[in-house]
Amino acid sequence: MDLKGVFLKACKKDDVVRVADYVVRNPDSLSVLVRLMLDNNKAYSHRAGWALNTLMARNPIDLSAYTEQLLALFISDKVLNSSTRNLLHIFRSIDFNEAQEGYLLEQCFELLESQKTEIAIRCLSVETIFKIALKEPELLGELRGLMLFHVEHSKAAFRASCRKYIKLIDKRLKKFS
Repeated sequence: MDLKGVFLKACKKDDVVRVADYVVRNPDSLSVLVRLMLDNNKAYSHRAGWALNTLMARNPIDLSAYTEQLLALFISDKVLNSSTRNLLHIFRSIDFNEAQEGYLLEQCFELLESQKTEIAIRCLSVETIFKIALKEPELLGELRGLMLFHVEHSKAAFRASCRKYIKLIDKRLKKFS
């Protein structure tokens, strides 16, 4: 299957599922799919990321060989918003080492703080920070404070996400008190 050709056409969910199923049956094509996403090309990378995200949601796939490259794209100044969203979804299934978590946290805090960041990306950043902060409780208070600071001047979707995570943080912090 010509993955790039599939992504260059108008790509629908059925196409993405078909690609994900193809990659499961042909594991060598995983490297092609990841490379297409890493190209950060506006014409097809977001669709490759969508397929990779779909693949990860449906099947346990080991992306440890690509973790550094995916993280490098995520912290890049030139990463597409659609790639950022897909990466944050994909990162849910990746175990990062401490140094990688540091880069991930730094970028997610930056995305969270910027009013220019798309709401979906800000919400996914909150989720990512929360997941990491569960291992480092002092970050929970920092995340909570930042969300409280931004929540009143934000759109409804972001406020709802913040309320959800503030409740989870408060519940978690009570355990440590």
